[in-house]
Amino acid sequence: MIKAIIFDCFGVLYPDTYWTMAREYLGDSFEQSKPQLHDLVRQVDLGFITRDELWSRFAGLVGSDKESVYKRLEDFGGLDKQLLAFIEERKHKYRFGMISNVGQGFIERMFVDKPASYYFDDIVLSSEVGLVKPDRRIYMLASVQLGVAPEECVFIDDLSKNVAGAEEAGMSAIEYKGYTDFIDKIGRLI
Repeated sequence: MIKAIIFDCFGVLYPDTYWTMAREYLGDSFEQSKPQLHDLVRQVDLGFITRDELWSRFAGLVGSDKESVYKRLEDFGGLDKQLLAFIEERKHKYRFGMISNVGQGFIERMFVDKPASYYFDDIVLSSEVGLVKPDRRIYMLASVQLGVAPEECVFIDDLSKNVAGAEEAGMSAIEYKGYTDFIDKIGRLI
């Protein structure tokens, strides 16, 4: 029986701004810049650089200035209100968690109306724990901190490798492809 629902952040709860912007700024040279882009993400995810350092280095990599990059970030729509409503409606019945490969300072900036702690019983951030998805240990840590067994969890992520990591850790998992698809799949599990 499912007792906990755990969400990824970027690409599920919040648009994947980094990769969307990288494709926009780099166009045809996106593919050749992917190794450098992945290196930046890894550094911020593990807490080696700050959010501001990420966007500053990103701006340099894509040939822009940091102010323009921050302005473009503001254009994204913010948190998915349907998913937040889903969580609010079920908080009394399930434990909710978040696992995100993210640097410090990102999550706080996204949750403006209500803090992340309003929605989630526990949040595991890669930069704080030194583990990144799809390492099975990050999923195990989340289940322990939520006080449930891995088989009592369902994890939602937009990347198939992270879904596979959750399944390897013993969780049920859903690859996120939009709200309607999610509701159909989660309905079969809970």
